[in-house]
Amino acid sequence: MLSYEEALAVVLSSAQSFGQETIKLEQALGRVLAEDIFADRDYPPFNRASMDGYAVIAADFENDIKELLCIRTILAGQICKEVIKPGECFKIMTGASVPGSADAVIRIEDTALGQLENQVNFNVSDVKKFQNIALKGQDTLANTLVLPKGTRVTPQVISTLASFGKGKIVVEKLPRVTIISTGDEIIGVDEPVSEVTIRNSNQHVLRAMLMAFKIEKIKLKRIKDNKRQLFEKLKKAVSNSDILLMSGGVSAGEADFVPEILQEVGVEKIFHKINIRPGKPIWFGKKPDGCTVFALPGNPLSCQTTFKIFVEPFLLRCFGSKTPEMFRFQMAAQRTKKTNLDEFFPVALYGTPTQAHQKKFNGSGDITAGLFAEGMAWQRHDKIILEKGDNVDVFLF
Repeated sequence: MLSYEEALAVVLSSAQSFGQETIKLEQALGRVLAEDIFADRDYPPFNRASMDGYAVIAADFENDIKELLCIRTILAGQICKEVIKPGECFKIMTGASVPGSADAVIRIEDTALGQLENQVNFNVSDVKKFQNIALKGQDTLANTLVLPKGTRVTPQVISTLASFGKGKIVVEKLPRVTIISTGDEIIGVDEPVSEVTIRNSNQHVLRAMLMAFKIEKIKLKRIKDNKRQLFEKLKKAVSNSDILLMSGGVSAGEADFVPEILQEVGVEKIFHKINIRPGKPIWFGKKPDGCTVFALPGNPLSCQTTFKIFVEPFLLRCFGSKTPEMFRFQMAAQRTKKTNLDEFFPVALYGTPTQAHQKKFNGSGDITAGLFAEGMAWQRHDKIILEKGDNVDVFLF
């Protein structure tokens, strides 16, 4: 069986774009850029006052001048073509364009009005050239690549796009996804429950995890452990979806028909079962004409873990983005495992410095296993014991 890293490499190698589309800026949050974004001009586009004060000639203060005559006031958005002469100053507001003859701004707190009309006294001993001025092009120059394709759109990215005048942008298309839960024991969250039935939490958590990527074209289906029904539903799903996510029916039980039926509807198996815990029974395959299938185990923690460590990196690779970063923390206590598998376990992150605290849980079927955890820590197959203080990689939720 494959290790986690080997299986992940196989998954990522099958990723491909779902296409591109142009959308309005107000629809862009959470999407991924499919075009490079260049600065449309220098930023700042002019020498900009970084605070309220007085625009001056720095050389005036080399001659120990403490009083200047204020000629006019410059507000943000105004163009001033007047030239400051030695012994003069202009009052200027934050964000306003500094006239070319001025080479410093003295903040208003360091000044006082003089006894004569329009006279300003300066309580400073040293004035440096370009102090309190953001110089033209200091942030970025025209035609500089600022946002490469593959960048995920955050509020900060939207601010930059708006500043560049990008009212419309080209982004990666989102996939059509079908989520299918299988099992005679699975019921809807609003249905009457018996002592042997289980509410369908996986369907909802998978949908929520997809929606974090702004994926909303999601079909939800629930199928009993019936070969004929499975065949009909799976045949339709793999024909009408870019991605099929399944939960349950992939292990070795008598009613675990999913691997068999997937191949009957034309999905080629790439791997089934890998050396990880939880999530060992995961099935991965692809239909030659497009649909990618992740058949995830039915236990809640297994389902969430395999989405986090396989589906999420796959989606990001399809969008041309970097795969998720892992963050490294010290273990708060020793952890020993009994297998040579790659093991993933939920951790809470707290303390000074921040440490990874393993959450206690009752196996991968424990519905509260991931509750209040900040991520899943990865204990590699060749690391039987994680000592207190050892570094451990964590996939953040």
